[in-house]
Amino acid sequence: MQRRQLLSGLSIAALGLLGLPRQALCLGGVLPALDQPAPDFSLQGVVPGTAGEAEAAQRSLSDFAGRWLVLYFYPRDFTEG
Repeated sequence: MQRRQLLSGLSIAALGLLGLPRQALCLGGVLPALDQPAPDFSLQGVVPGTAGEAEAAQRSLSDFAGRWLVLYFYPRDFTEG
C-alpha cells in the first residue's frame, strides 16, 4: 500500500507542476506584457550563406522592422522544449 501511495503522490505532484507557467529566464524571469511591442533584443543566429551553407550572424529586432516575426526558444536539441 505504501508504494501505491508514493506513486499517487508523485503523480499528483507532477501534474501540479505541469500546470505552472515556465518563467522567461532569459528576460530575468519577467514575461513581456501582452498586446505590447516586443522588447528590443540582439541574438546570435544562423542565416543562409553563400553556396547554400549556413553562417552565424547577429540579429536584432530592428532587422525585422515592418515584418511579422515569430521567435521560438528551446533549451537545446532533443529536449522537450
